[in-house]
Amino acid sequence: MLEDEATAYLAKSLYYIYENPALEILGPPSYIKAFDIARSIADKKGAVVSAENAAALQTLINAQTVELDKGVTPSTPAYPLPRVPKLDPLHSRRV
Repeated sequence: MLEDEATAYLAKSLYYIYENPALEILGPPSYIKAFDIARSIADKKGAVVSAENAAALQTLINAQTVELDKGVTPSTPAYPLPRVPKLDPLHSRRV
């Protein structure tokens, strides 16, 4: 089963393939693997990503360099979520 980030890599690769079928991808191994998987399932009704391919892609994504010293991990959203002011539950005011 594909994880969320692996699914996003695959969706992006499929988009590129459908937009430009002759496109060849360069970049980190995770991009190349996602593109290879996408090519193998493009235009195939009911296509399924094998467990082996899903695991291989997830492994490559998890192995990417991340900025752990800055609190960034492979699952950190690309865009920070907005901060919501905390409310004092007893007085319904912002704290």
